[in-house]
Amino acid sequence: MASLGRQFILLLWKNFVLQKRKVFVSVFEIILPLIFAAVLVLIRQSGESTNITNSTIYPDVSVQPPIVDQKRLVFTPNTYLTRHLCQSIADSIKGMPFVPGGLNDYLEKNRQVN
Repeated sequence: MASLGRQFILLLWKNFVLQKRKVFVSVFEIILPLIFAAVLVLIRQSGESTNITNSTIYPDVSVQPPIVDQKRLVFTPNTYLTRHLCQSIADSIKGMPFVPGGLNDYLEKNRQVN
């Protein structure tokens, strides 16, 4: 069995022979990325750039989590783990009633009302 260094040298030699057999493909592999890079540089240089000195600061916005629906915490799937997790969340948020049935029960109740 050939040593690791010998295998590496044989692999390099095989690569060199393959590159030598396909000169056009080898040149194409080298020149094509250079052409693409040159086109990108030309596009970048052709545009006019403006330097913006002041940054845009937007006012603070109150974000409400999507799982909270007007004083109800709705969850899915309705398993012991999610029910226990949502009960802990509802307990930590003061004044939030808890919907123990999960999302499917909540949707069915809304269908009956509407």
